[in-house]
Amino acid sequence: MKKLIYLFMVVLVFAGCKKEEELNFDDRPEVRMNQSIEEVNTILASSPNGWIATLPTAGGGGYGFYMTFDRANQVVQMAGDLTDESATKIAPSTYRVKANAGAELIFDTYNYISLLSDPNPASFGGVTGTGLRSDVEFLFERSTADSLILTGKKYRQVLKMVKATAAQKTAYESAQYKTLIDKFKAFFVTNANPFIEVVSGTTTLKVTLTLNSTNSLNSGKRIDLTGVLADGTTIASANMKFAYTINGVSILGDGLVWNGIKFVRMAWKDANTLAIYDSTGKEYIVNNSTVPLVPLHLLFGSKYSGLRSQYKTIYPGTS
Repeated sequence: MKKLIYLFMVVLVFAGCKKEEELNFDDRPEVRMNQSIEEVNTILASSPNGWIATLPTAGGGGYGFYMTFDRANQVVQMAGDLTDESATKIAPSTYRVKANAGAELIFDTYNYISLLSDPNPASFGGVTGTGLRSDVEFLFERSTADSLILTGKKYRQVLKMVKATAAQKTAYESAQYKTLIDKFKAFFVTNANPFIEVVSGTTTLKVTLTLNSTNSLNSGKRIDLTGVLADGTTIASANMKFAYTINGVSILGDGLVWNGIKFVRMAWKDANTLAIYDSTGKEYIVNNSTVPLVPLHLLFGSKYSGLRSQYKTIYPGTS
């Protein structure tokens, strides 16, 4: 009987030791969560020159931001490409990182990101009640040495943040952001029929490029490529949301795919030459045609479903 009691006590001792050992290697959920919160707070404050961020909306286009985080005071300084004012005025608001389904970054006072979800259309367009369908709460997904990826809690749009350089920080702080945006806008006003050349087999295709910098819900902050394929009749068209950064245009999501080519950004090659770049780094110079390149009749049924004009108004070429 004594031997059985001793054996039972030995089993209990080993069981107790095993339990304590498991706890040392697998911390409690609240411990892991606190570590995750600490990690995100540390990352946000780790870039002395701030962050360049991009965010597509679920209902509208895409938007760019510049942010710096003051961990001690939980204050974020922010600029954005939403308006002329937001591109030149770096404004403060507050933020916090808390535990939810994971570590969560919350912009808890009104700022430029809040404008995208403002339920009042008078504030920034959008739809009554939902705005452009965007978030102010973002779940931490992953990070690298120079980037941070978060996902909107409700609309699941990706907030991508990349560490800025000292030169980029200076450019944002000296209002060069608006200057760059204005230069892009002016190019597409001056050049009515911009296009790029894309080689397809033995044929060089001229593909119309359109950049809509407005905040229109259905078409604003989108980049579009449309062209006639080698057969001379088939129209290929694709568009994607974009955001302005201090470096140029960042095409969001998985890029803009046209005829199998993935375009990811647009930038100035030099003071007067604009180029768009694919995912391999190949450069396509943006030129201008004196006339539209895609015949209107080919666009009906492929890109446009109809044509509207003012009642009893006859335009040149119509009857």
